[in-house]
Amino acid sequence: TLKGEKEKEIATLKGEKETEIATLKGQNDLLNERFLAARGALTARGVFENHMARLFAELKQQGQVKGAFNASTACDEMANVSQKGAVFTALEECYNEALAKHQNDLTDNAGNVQQIHEVFRSLWAELSKDIHGAPWSGPNVRVLGNRLRPGHLTLLKCVIRKTNLEIDET
Repeated sequence: TLKGEKEKEIATLKGEKETEIATLKGQNDLLNERFLAARGALTARGVFENHMARLFAELKQQGQVKGAFNASTACDEMANVSQKGAVFTALEECYNEALAKHQNDLTDNAGNVQQIHEVFRSLWAELSKDIHGAPWSGPNVRVLGNRLRPGHLTLLKCVIRKTNLEIDET
């Protein structure tokens, strides 16, 4: 009958729509997860970049660097610090903490322990790898530990603590 065929057609369409809705919900969940991961990565990068900007300003005031801020330059210039200002000292404490906990992770290809500027430069590269554009900042920082080497993660957590921000490890 016509009524039975219509009911079958409606049931089929309903099933297709339910499948489509389930698929869309799954895609939405994945996009939300990726968004949160990106926001956390951007936040961590932003906090780190802020410290590098403060270090650059400190080094500029001492006459060690010139020109506009560049995070890579700030990292590299850590090798040449002659006067240890407050920002450098705080970052050096983070380096020493990471080194004490993860010395084996903070080595170069030859097995030598990386110097402070090398560790900060490699962390900057790792944080910047997948991110382009301005860093995002917020009230807390979601640290994505599965993306970072243990030594870099310890270093980053220490740098974040120096800003009195909370670390969200969920």
